[in-house]
Amino acid sequence: LALDAHAAYLQALGCTAIPPVPPTVDRPTCREARLGVPLGLGIHSSSPIVAARTLLWGIGGQASRAGFDVSLGATAGTVAAHFAYGSTIGGDQGELAIVNPATCAIPSHCTAQVSVAAFSGSGIRLGSLSLALPPGYRATIPLSRLASRAVMSISVRATLPVVAEMAQYVGGPP
Repeated sequence: LALDAHAAYLQALGCTAIPPVPPTVDRPTCREARLGVPLGLGIHSSSPIVAARTLLWGIGGQASRAGFDVSLGATAGTVAAHFAYGSTIGGDQGELAIVNPATCAIPSHCTAQVSVAAFSGSGIRLGSLSLALPPGYRATIPLSRLASRAVMSISVRATLPVVAEMAQYVGGPP
C-alpha cells in the first residue's frame, strides 16, 4: 500500500510554518519547546490514517514531567467513546471534555443526551452521570465526579454524535 502523508506544524498567530516533518518518518513528532506558543497541526493523507497527539508538560527534564495527554484527532463525532485509563489517586487529576459539534436551526432538535460511566479494572461501575449537551456547547467533567481515589476506564455514550477527549494530569494539575 503506497501512502502519501505529510504533517505541517503551524503557529497560531500568522501561521508561520515550523520545519516540516520528513516524509520518511512513520511517526512524526514535534518537540517545540517555546513556552506559551500555541501550535496547530494539519495532517493530509492519500489514504485513511489514525492521527494522535501527545502533550507532555512539567518542570525540568523528561524524568520530572508533571503531566501528559494523549488524544486521537477527531474527524467526526461518535455516539460511543471509550478511554482505557483515568486516575484520581495520588494527586492525579483527569478531565473529560465533550463537545456537541452539531449545528441546527432548532437547538432542541440536536441536543445530545450524554451518559458517562467509570469502571474499575474488573468491570465494576464506580460512578456515572448524565447531561444534556446543546449544539455547539462543551462540557468539562472532572474524573473526581465519577470516582475518587480510583484508577478507571471511562465510557461515553450519546444520542447524537459528540467529540470526547480525556486529559490526565499526573500528581496534580498542570
